[in-house]
Amino acid sequence: MRQHRPVLAAALGLSLALPLGLVAAPLPASAATAARAFDFDGDGFPEQVVGAPFLKVDGTAAGGVTVLEASKKGLATSGRVWTQATEGVPGEPEQYAQFGSAFASADFDRDGYADLAIAAPGPDTVADEVERGTVTVLFGSASGLTAARSYVLTRAGEVQDDDFGDSVATADFDGDGYADLAVGAGSADPVRGPEYYPNGTVTVFRGGEERFATSRSTVLTGVRSGDDYDLVFGSSLAVGDVDGDKRPDLVVGAFGLPYDDGEGHGGSVSVCTSTDAGVGPCRQLAFGYVTGSDAIAIGNVKGDKRNEIVIGQPAYGSEQAEPGSVYTLSLSGSGSTLRSKVSELTQSTKGVPGSNEPYDEFGYAVDLGDLDRDGYADLVVGSPGEAIGSREEAGRVTVVYGGKKGYRTSGNKAYDQNTKGIPGTAEAGDRFGRALSLVDHDRDGRLDLTVGASGENGTGAVTTLKGSGKSFTTGGSKTFDITLSGYPTPTGAGFGGVLAR
Repeated sequence: MRQHRPVLAAALGLSLALPLGLVAAPLPASAATAARAFDFDGDGFPEQVVGAPFLKVDGTAAGGVTVLEASKKGLATSGRVWTQATEGVPGEPEQYAQFGSAFASADFDRDGYADLAIAAPGPDTVADEVERGTVTVLFGSASGLTAARSYVLTRAGEVQDDDFGDSVATADFDGDGYADLAVGAGSADPVRGPEYYPNGTVTVFRGGEERFATSRSTVLTGVRSGDDYDLVFGSSLAVGDVDGDKRPDLVVGAFGLPYDDGEGHGGSVSVCTSTDAGVGPCRQLAFGYVTGSDAIAIGNVKGDKRNEIVIGQPAYGSEQAEPGSVYTLSLSGSGSTLRSKVSELTQSTKGVPGSNEPYDEFGYAVDLGDLDRDGYADLVVGSPGEAIGSREEAGRVTVVYGGKKGYRTSGNKAYDQNTKGIPGTAEAGDRFGRALSLVDHDRDGRLDLTVGASGENGTGAVTTLKGSGKSFTTGGSKTFDITLSGYPTPTGAGFGGVLAR
């Protein structure tokens, strides 16, 4: 996801590869073995991509990404910084382009090296001064990510202010062995709603031996009639098997219009199921302001035959002062009978550490993974607005374990920068928990946690915690920022505001 216009709450980058319970379609016999997502050098260890959407490039806040290498020792604390000024990368830096505000990875060309799609949903000025978003595709190689053969995607159809690249996600929806790429454009098609709150679209580019192209793409839309029409459809995306057919489906969030001063329009969550012909049409599962979110994850919390959809709702009520919630959609049926039952989790729910306080932003970031390897997906929640003592917006991360009956009511954990073993100190404005990533970087069978703190020291920072088999160990955890990668102008970059997962 990207940072929305000022009237919208800040958004979370969410792009998923193959989540818990998803079975990938087999590759054709002639294809090379596909690399894991984010494994750009094909060594079996997935790298970590860190977004800095306001990184200054030649004095312009255009954005960038840092790629941190992974090995059996875990993540490196320095890496290569990529911007639109990097040699070979198409385009040029533009103010507030937000290059790196969303990304997705798969081995698009099936050569054994993962590739990376990087969104820049902000300004890309064309001849008539209309601003549109772009997605840049970079390819992996034996030496890692490279700008060779890189190219740019834009939205098909009439050029307009579209925020193309609001969100990106990838999966093989049609089962042909090639990963497809879904790109949200939340400001496209202003058919209904007030100014700056258009319906929005999602473009699905079909994978294949050739590179992605608009000639091989499908445009998905949400509900555009009745009272429950979608606004900003495509503001968030996630992929996973939600109808139980062992094929990846596309889950689409529509941000809606925040309910400031009692007025607004509900957000929604829709599911676009996949078939041999591709993905879609889309079916709206939940509507109302409580689903107007940019944080979505998919996983099997109860360990049964169906994945749940988890939605973070940090604060979209009057004056944005609510403490935040996480909503879980439990699914039943399929196709036209697909239904959801919604349950709410807050810091006042039994067994959840902490308590509800205004501006906590509980649910700003969410991720799911089986931390203790018991067959149930566990929930990790970021609360970047959480006050630690008197330090406002210091931030916290909460772990709530899954179980046969749903989330557990005991044994859950919370981490912040005052937790023993985590480097640094909780300070006002750090926003620890702004972004989350659960990935087994060292391939030891345990998920590691990477936490973004976009306000740390004015530049942003990332903290890594090694998986312990039951949760995480703070021993050996590391905190680092973009200065370790040698970048000369880090101030205000928002490093760690978006994390690959």
